[in-house]
Amino acid sequence: DPRSGVGQFSPHSSPELLSRLGDAIGKNTHLRHLSFVITHNNHLPDSIADNRDFFKGIKCNASIDELFLCACHLDEGRMLGRKVLNTFAEKNNGNNLKEIKLFGCHIRDGGASVLSSTLLRCKQLQRISIICCNYGGDDMLEDLILGMGGLHQLTFLSLAGDSVGRASCNALSSLLQDHSLNLIDVDLSDNFIDDDCTAVLANSLNGNNKLESICFSRNPMITQFGWSAFAKLRDLSL
Repeated sequence: DPRSGVGQFSPHSSPELLSRLGDAIGKNTHLRHLSFVITHNNHLPDSIADNRDFFKGIKCNASIDELFLCACHLDEGRMLGRKVLNTFAEKNNGNNLKEIKLFGCHIRDGGASVLSSTLLRCKQLQRISIICCNYGGDDMLEDLILGMGGLHQLTFLSLAGDSVGRASCNALSSLLQDHSLNLIDVDLSDNFIDDDCTAVLANSLNGNNKLESICFSRNPMITQFGWSAFAKLRDLSL
């Protein structure tokens, strides 16, 4: 719909209609946001991943700069989510992608590797939100965070509800100490962060004059001792 800027299609459309949609996406120069949303009443079949023309259109599009995946799982055997991310990773104009948001996605069994590969190849990313996703372990999330070290345009990172623990906080502290990065806002709400985590993150901010806010909402393991470590931050969300 050119009036609203929103497009919608049935996940059970015929291969011919999906091919036509892909062709239209490839030729569209105004489309900015692309979403793949799975709900209880909307099950996107993995067979979509087999439609070459549909994904060829996405790959040819030069205007999409925002990607949203909701409950579009990336673990082994889930082809659609992996195909979407691989398509953006392979795009010749993949640097156009400025924001990627995942909500409620399973990122186990190699899914983190697929996501990391996409993030590394989209060098113009400014905002990354990975919210309420199941990684299968803090160590997998740690590797994903460390892989963000080459994203020099990144200013916003949300890992809300991702079971962030000590390993992930150690990885994040490495990013915060990298003066070539430009993180301004970090959201770590709804996680397993404790006083030891806050101490690690607070120490990493020595010499960091770019970070403006970090959110620790709904992290009940943090005590007053942990909060005191961030007394010097300009904006602390409680």
